[in-house]
Amino acid sequence: MIIENLELSSSLHIEDSSGRKICETCNRPEKVCWCPSLPNPRIAIMGRVVVLQHPAEEKRNLKTIPMLKLGLQHGMCTIIRGKKFNSNRFNENGISLDPKSTVLLYPGRDSKNICEAAVELDRPYTIILIDGTWAQANAIYNISPVLHYLTKVTLKIDGFSEYVIRTQPSASCLSSVETAAIALSVLENDDSIKTKLLAPLRTLCDFQLNHGAVVHDNKVTSISEGKFRRKVGRRTEKFLRKLGVEKPPL
Repeated sequence: MIIENLELSSSLHIEDSSGRKICETCNRPEKVCWCPSLPNPRIAIMGRVVVLQHPAEEKRNLKTIPMLKLGLQHGMCTIIRGKKFNSNRFNENGISLDPKSTVLLYPGRDSKNICEAAVELDRPYTIILIDGTWAQANAIYNISPVLHYLTKVTLKIDGFSEYVIRTQPSASCLSSVETAAIALSVLENDDSIKTKLLAPLRTLCDFQLNHGAVVHDNKVTSISEGKFRRKVGRRTEKFLRKLGVEKPPL
């Protein structure tokens, strides 16, 4: 299923059942609308971003992919929702998976640094991003063999996620819009792209923090420092072992 194009309109608002005015562009209440922070004009790139979105991610109140789609010029970001993808899903949306011009943002032992891949990648390029929790993204990758033939790339991350109102799995994890923004900055050789695409995220976080939200530590830090009081699941324990982090007793 392909998600319909989101169009930027700063003046259109509707009311929900409680009478609150809702922005038709970002679907946020008017008071917490981040649309004024979107790039204007939208950003043009020498390729396209394809987002494979897990169905559960679309339901989140604080999702970041709409910021990416609305920040790029029309047609440069395609969102396809599902849990499993094959070549037909890409073909029906007009997406060619040419290995010379396509990369998948996904970590792994055989992943290349995106700076290295950027030099080798043909233009116009296609960059594929899986939008979901780590467990969801891992499941999508494992049951979608068409993705296994693509060059995998990873990012060099300096600092921490700016999405401070949501708990990240570890210090090296980013939100989807941050991942795309950094990748596009490298592929386009333009650091301003990251700044422009992340402006709505900063607006969202600033508003939430000013109205009672707190800065979240990543899960690994919370667990290693004994601050994480909930039961740790098997997937998280496996993830911690890979990172060499010991879980303190509750």
